[in-house]
Amino acid sequence: MSEPTYSAPALEKGIEILEFLAGRSGPLSIGEICAGVGRSKAEIYRMILTLEGKGYLRRDIAGRYTMTSRLFDFGMLYPPRQSLIETALPHMRALARDSEQSCHMTVLSREHIVAIARAESESMTAFGVKVGFRAPAATATSGRMIFGFLPLRDQLNWYHTMRGRIDRPVLRAFLDEAREAKRRGYLVRDSAYTLGVVDLAVPIFAARSNHAVAALIVPFMTHVVCHMDKPQVLERLRQTAQAISSELY
Repeated sequence: MSEPTYSAPALEKGIEILEFLAGRSGPLSIGEICAGVGRSKAEIYRMILTLEGKGYLRRDIAGRYTMTSRLFDFGMLYPPRQSLIETALPHMRALARDSEQSCHMTVLSREHIVAIARAESESMTAFGVKVGFRAPAATATSGRMIFGFLPLRDQLNWYHTMRGRIDRPVLRAFLDEAREAKRRGYLVRDSAYTLGVVDLAVPIFAARSNHAVAALIVPFMTHVVCHMDKPQVLERLRQTAQAISSELY
């Protein structure tokens, strides 16, 4: 005898709204949200107001909505992730100091990568990424790096989810570069977002496994006076990732 199936329609509406807005970079009107989740204004209007009142959504002066960082803040309190950040930060700060380059750590969140930690260089010209930064995994260097070291089942699930949302040439390039990243153990790639920046990326592994839980990235910039060149920074980056991985439990 199968177990009964239960549903919570109000909760489902709230989750649909948050999932839809999580993939959008700009504010949206209620009408645009309705179209995005496939529901009428009568169905979701009160839920939007509730999410706003609870601090999950923010309304601008034009009456459009964006997500706040509240869910991200909750995610950072999740013990394994907090442990990852606490373990990584001292090593990341040492890397930023020695290389005179900023660095950041990202994790995969469905079809996006999210920056969860960073260490700033004291150099006046270093390029940095803010904690909470989100980008499509299919266009990000760290997305390729993490995907290359995911378990096969997770790779297949991600592929089947994304193949209808990404142009075939983009998806093919992503998969090819992810395989190359796994073969080499690192990835060097021009930034998809900033001219003149070259992303150096390496995986951070779960305890006693070869599966990536995060990527560590240096957005490398060439300085007029620089004590470490790109190959030296890459080697220092790899040493840092190995040290972090060895301390994870």
